[in-house]
Amino acid sequence: MKQLLTPLLFVVPLTITSCGANNDAVDEAEMASTPVAEEESVRLPADVLYATKPLINGKLYNHPDFDSKVVAYFDTAQQIQVLDASDNVFVRARLQQDTSLQIGYLPKAILPERNKK
Repeated sequence: MKQLLTPLLFVVPLTITSCGANNDAVDEAEMASTPVAEEESVRLPADVLYATKPLINGKLYNHPDFDSKVVAYFDTAQQIQVLDASDNVFVRARLQQDTSLQIGYLPKAILPERNKK
C-alpha cells in the first residue's frame, strides 16, 4: 500500500501543475490573437467644445427637460460631442448613432469629470 501511495503523491501534483500551465498557454495565445481597439485622435469640428464617453447609458432629449421627447438612447460605446454646456443641468450634444447624427440634450450628471488643462 505504501509503495502505491508514494508514486501517487508525486504524480497528482505534477498532473495538476501541468494542466494549470496548459491553461495559461491557451490564455496567452487567445490574448495575442484578440484585436485591441485603438483610439485615434481625430480633429473635432469647430462647433464642438469637447468629446467624451458617458459613465452610464442614457437618453438624448429633444429639449433641455426630462419630460421632453427622447431623440435617441445611447450607452458607453458611443462618443458624445458636447456643443454647449451653458445650461446648469443639461448639455447640448451631438451623438453619432449608426449612420445618422442626432443632436439633443443630455444631463451633465452622466458625463465624466472633464480634465481642464
